Amino acid sequence: MKKEDTEDKPPEKGSLRVKVFDSESNPVEGVIVKLADATTESHVSTKFTKESGSVLFESLEPGYYDLLCDAGDGRTKERKNINQKKIIVI
Repeated sequence: MKKEDTEDKPPEKGSLRVKVFDSESNPVEGVIVKLADATTESHVSTKFTKESGSVLFESLEPGYYDLLCDAGDGRTKERKNINQKKIIVI
């Protein structure tokens, strides 16, 4: 492959899978998961966990993201500077 071929390609988009569990390792459904760009702090997406406790953010630009999980009952968990190609368990 020529060097010119790789320079013109846009960077690959990635995904981020988040899994939320309670203190007894049971998946938690209905948790609000907010994703923001770690550099600009701008909102990217908000989703709710499924019955499996998971949520998938797709087509993310390369970079790092901040994550906020809110169970709606006062319990929150935050993770910062997450690479977009990881699986995060909270």
